[in-house]
Amino acid sequence: MFETDRLLRRIIEWEEKIFNLLNKPASLQILWNGGVVNMSTNSVSLNLDSTASVTGTPVELNSDGSVFAFVPANIGWQMQTTGIANMVVDPTTGIATFTPVAVGTTLVAVNDSATGLTGQGQITVTQSGPTPASLSIQWSTPTP
Repeated sequence: MFETDRLLRRIIEWEEKIFNLLNKPASLQILWNGGVVNMSTNSVSLNLDSTASVTGTPVELNSDGSVFAFVPANIGWQMQTTGIANMVVDPTTGIATFTPVAVGTTLVAVNDSATGLTGQGQITVTQSGPTPASLSIQWSTPTP
């Protein structure tokens, strides 16, 4: 009888572990795609021009590293400094597209309201092309 109880407890423990593995992700990251660096999970840089953009894809991982399928309606995005980039979120996928507006750096956060997990990354917008270090003007003598 004692051995049967112990075995049943172990089975229940394993069932709970499997349930948690399948239903409770351990982390949430932003996978950046585009800009200067592709497929980064930390930060991304954009040049300030009209064709630049980057997408941020929320990726939730289980404790074993496998991908957890989130519900796009539960995904929310926030930017610390809104004047650095414009953000458009696709409600059917949860993916956000960012286009540069002004030179600067801002933190970006993504949250899954169902799991309570939050991930963050950083967008840096740099000036496109070289900026002049100085400007010189040479005046000539006017002709009458």
